[in-house]
This record gives sequence, C-alpha cells and structure tokens, in this order.
Amino acid sequence: MRSSWFDVDKEGLARILKRRGLEFVLYELLANAWDSEATEVTVTLVPVEGKRQARLTVEDNDPKGFVAVSHAYTMFADSLRRGDPEARGRFNLGEKLVLAVAQEATIITKTAAFRFDESGRHRMTQRTPFGSKVELVFPATREEITGILEAARNLIPPIPTTLNGDPLEIPTPVTQFTASLDTVLPDVEGNLKPCQRKTIVKVYQDGSGWLYELGVPVVETGDTFSYDVCQKTPLNMDRDNVPPSYIRKLRVLAFNELHTRLTSEDCNSTWVRDALRDKNVSQDAVRSAVRARFGDKVASYDPNDPQANMEAVAQGYVLVHGKELSAPEWDNVRKAGAIRPAGQVFPSPKAFEEGGTPLRKMKPEEWTPGMAQFVQYAQRLFSAWFGRDIEVIIANDRHWDKGGAYGPGEPLYINKARQPSDFFDNGITDDVVEFLIHEGGHEHEGNHLSEKYHGELCRLGAKMRDLKHLEPAKPTVAATGRG
Repeated sequence: MRSSWFDVDKEGLARILKRRGLEFVLYELLANAWDSEATEVTVTLVPVEGKRQARLTVEDNDPKGFVAVSHAYTMFADSLRRGDPEARGRFNLGEKLVLAVAQEATIITKTAAFRFDESGRHRMTQRTPFGSKVELVFPATREEITGILEAARNLIPPIPTTLNGDPLEIPTPVTQFTASLDTVLPDVEGNLKPCQRKTIVKVYQDGSGWLYELGVPVVETGDTFSYDVCQKTPLNMDRDNVPPSYIRKLRVLAFNELHTRLTSEDCNSTWVRDALRDKNVSQDAVRSAVRARFGDKVASYDPNDPQANMEAVAQGYVLVHGKELSAPEWDNVRKAGAIRPAGQVFPSPKAFEEGGTPLRKMKPEEWTPGMAQFVQYAQRLFSAWFGRDIEVIIANDRHWDKGGAYGPGEPLYINKARQPSDFFDNGITDDVVEFLIHEGGHEHEGNHLSEKYHGELCRLGAKMRDLKHLEPAKPTVAATGRG
C-alpha cells in the first residue's frame, strides 16, 4: 500500500486559519457560489443552541451544481477557475480550508453528496434538483458570530445574496474605469505567472476604505474610497494583502478620476499624499488637491524675497513652507504650476541680485532741491568718515521693503517711498543724520544685532561733533520752486 508523503493535522490547520478571522469561512463559500452560474445565493448563519458553535448554510441555484465535488476535499487539484482571471479561485484551497475549521459538514449537489464528521468522509445518496448546498458546524462564540455577520456587510455581491433573510446591499459605484493591473494567469504548464491585464475597477464611497477582489474584501486601506478590482489581484498566500505598489497604483488612478470630489480632510490623508508623490498623477488632480488643502489663494514661501512673503500674507494668501510637502510632492506641484513662489506672485525689486527686478531710481534732473542737498551732505559726510567718495542713489519704489542700503565699496541707496513725506524738505534734520549713521555703520558690519555694528554706530555718532561744518545751507522756499 502506498503511503502519502505527508499528513495534515486538521486541528493544527484550523488554529492557524482562525487567526485570519472566521469571516473567511463565509467569504470562501460565497466566492465559490458567485463564481458559478447561479443568479442568487441564500446564506444563513445562526448559533447552535446550547453549544459554542455556529451553523452556516450557503445555497445557490446554479443549474449545473457542483461540477467536480471531489475538489471540495482534494488539496491543490487543478481548479476549474484557475485559468479564469475574472474568477476568485486560485489554488483549489478554499473549500478544504473551510472544512479544516468545521466539526461537521455536508455538501449536496446535483451529482453527489458527502457528509464529514469526526469519523471521516461519507458518501450520501441525497441530491439537489439544481444548485449546491453547503452546511458547516464550526466552533464559534456568540461574539464571533456577530463579527462574521458584521463582516458580511463589507461584501459587494455581484448577484442577489441574502443573509438570514436580509439582502446584502449591492452598492452603486461612484465611478469605474479601465486600467492595466497586475494579475496572475497559468502558463502552458499550469504554473501561475504574474502578468498585466486590462480590467475594470469600480470605486465606491462607502466610508470603509477597502481593496476588493471581485467583491470580496482583501485589505483595509483607510482611503476615502474603496476599490473593487474585477479580476484576480496579486494576493499573498493568506489572501489578505497585496504589494504596496499595487495599492499605490490604484490610489493614483482613483485620485486622477475623482480629484474634484476631494475635501480638505481628504487632501491631508495618507492616500492622497501617497498619490501626490507618484509620477503618474495628473496635473489637474494636483491642482485640485492643492486648492482643497490650501485654498485658491496660495503661494510658497520664498526665502529670497521676504517682502513678497509679507505681501502674500497681507493679501490673504496661505504661505506654504517647504516641510509641508515632501520632495516628490513639490516636484509634481511645480510641474502642475499649482503653487508659485511668493516672489513670482508678488515680485518685489531685488536691487542687488543679478537678474533681479531693478529698483525704480530717480534721475538727478528729477530731484528736488532738498534731495540735491541731501546727496551733497551724504557725500561730504561719508568722505570725512571713510576717506573716499561715494555715489548716492535716490530710489522711489514702494515694492522695495527697505528704506535704504549701503555696504563697503557700494553706492548709498535711499528709498523715498519708505521715508516720511517731508524727509527731504527741511534740510539736514535729525532724521537725515540718523539715517546716514545707520547706513554708515554697515561699512564694517552688516549684522544689525552684532556688538561690532553697535560700536560702529557709536563711533560715527561721536565723530559728528567735529563735522557740523559739513552741513550745506538750508534751501530757501523760493529755491525749491514751490513758492
């Protein structure tokens, strides 16, 4: 007598399977029924009176019944659904795993019937006129039975299916699209091989966030939408997960289709952020996500243009800083033109940067007599301080946020638009001298907060005692041409 290569410990297998959650028992039997030619399925799940057991019955009206009933108890035989990418079976394991959990079971079809109990498998004479009926008794507490019934509400039935007399809801997708997705198909030798195939993906907004394979939940995603892939997915052996890259691809596809439906909360969620990082995200979807998350008035913080940043905030713009988006998100946001730097939205003059926006400078012939007096005094004063001649430039530019600027070897700039309206009209006032000392302090130090700058201000202020003679005569009213 030939002995088997190995034995299966039914109780040990049952303990392993129970870790998946007992709902898998219902899922497996329903998957079989839905893959048949049935047009309706009836399910009952009730506790066994006086025992910690559940009784599950699944009946269908498939005209052919169970085509190969031996598959119910033969491990790894070639499945009739193995080569069909739109069928749920793979390894011809489902019924065997269900039987491993059961303490008693019967399978009745048009062509054969079997009963399973503690003494083994027994052939029965009973038959069905059509369809199949599977009945199991398995260990379960009342709490576990309630959990199975609740899990059944996550199913998306392809045909009318009742559970304890109540129909399972057949939801309506918010959209569906066709995409090339990873799946598995047998080669000429019957080995399952990964490949890509076009299929329909149905998208549901049910608040649960699941990935489905042909209506059967696979893994919870936490996304706003649920995705039901209408072909075999690249499941692991436990049939409870797929590669992260597969979920990400679905997220991007759904995001591109449904971006106009997204809320601000959606756009801060993991799944949208995941999609925003992908190179296949559409530019329209990126722009929608930015609007939903930050609003219509948005700009990115511009480290090269502080004035533009302040202007953006003053105009009610949301200023997005670098750390608020990842590097791949920023790449896609920039490609879509969804967020422009504040310096582009509110460009301010960059007087000292090559290629920057030039200052609006006044020509000497546009100067008032008071301005000419200021220039003459500033040139005398800086010559006395530093022993060299300087150029003085008067700007009139409200977009430049500075009142003036100076550095060693550079011209002295003063911005009329940032000074009091009468700054140049009253001769060499305290305001004028204060301005010139402030800018002159930058001859040796640029940092306003340093001790060195403070000391330089004190030195220049002290020297002013000996430089009173440099002040030109105050212009008369007649000389200004305003009389």
